[in-house]
Amino acid sequence: MEGSMDELENIRREMWGRMTAAHLVDGALSACERQPVRDQECLMREIARRALLHLPNPTAEAHKLADDMEGLQQAPLRHSAE
Repeated sequence: MEGSMDELENIRREMWGRMTAAHLVDGALSACERQPVRDQECLMREIARRALLHLPNPTAEAHKLADDMEGLQQAPLRHSAE
């Protein structure tokens, strides 16, 4: 029972993290929507870099994220209001 409670808590945490991150990134893109795309890309890289620096092992986390994203074949993410 305790294992399933931990699993549910982990799922809730992941969902909260993804939804909150989506709002933060969308807000950042809204704040610079009149800027050139290259400036927006620079902002997204810097947000990602700063976020990684706040994790206990940023290098390992960056590698894990890169591995997770390696297989994704999708168009670049755009602000949802576009």
